[in-house]
Amino acid sequence: MVQTSVWDPLHSCKALASGLDNSFLSRSTTYAINCSSSVNGDEADIRRVVDGEPHWEVIQRILFVYYKTHVAQRYVQGMNEVIAPIYYLFATDPSDQCRRHAEADTFFCFNNLMTEIYPNFVRKLDNDRFPGIGGQLRLLMTLLARFDRVLSDRLQKIGLEVEHYAFRWLSLLLAREFYLPDVIRLWDTLFSDEKRFAMLPFVCCAMLILIRDQLMAADFPTAVHLVQHYPPTIPLAAILSTAKSLYRRG
Repeated sequence: MVQTSVWDPLHSCKALASGLDNSFLSRSTTYAINCSSSVNGDEADIRRVVDGEPHWEVIQRILFVYYKTHVAQRYVQGMNEVIAPIYYLFATDPSDQCRRHAEADTFFCFNNLMTEIYPNFVRKLDNDRFPGIGGQLRLLMTLLARFDRVLSDRLQKIGLEVEHYAFRWLSLLLAREFYLPDVIRLWDTLFSDEKRFAMLPFVCCAMLILIRDQLMAADFPTAVHLVQHYPPTIPLAAILSTAKSLYRRG
């Protein structure tokens, strides 16, 4: 009989922490860049997040504790990107007391949010009874065909599949597509909707429609780059206005 060492759980924890470290570090620069301007234009708030303590360690700990308290689930790359905006808000709060509890408050909010969006990270949880990311992708394709059939046909013709870009868009709630202040404004809209994330596919559809001219003229490589590096020149206000219009027509 193979005996289990009392040290095995510790070794497992160290391996997991190392994996989280490597995964997060591959994205940490994104948030350093995205923190180039703050929500209120206060550069001191940004420095509190970027400088001083390596804040990626906070996010690493949150992911680690989340994994250990949800043994039936597994860490999926991209979860760190969902944590970052939440942690940013708590870590830059004007109240010193709130900032001291930023890590615990972030974990609490992230844990609650993941109860709603975790199926978006796992394909096998997608089925007719509990539609997950697959259902969201299909809905996005349906919406685009309904509101702009010509653009939808063009994307199909050049072979740009919705999975090439929208899996990331939908599963991460567009956290990687915009600068941090815009992510916060977008999330405020999504979270305040009484139907929660029902508007998200309409936002994604609006994003495509607003770069219609570029996509219509693009070949496959150009189109892939365009949707995976969404143009920062498109104002979030225009995206939300278009999305709300589509949503009302929806």
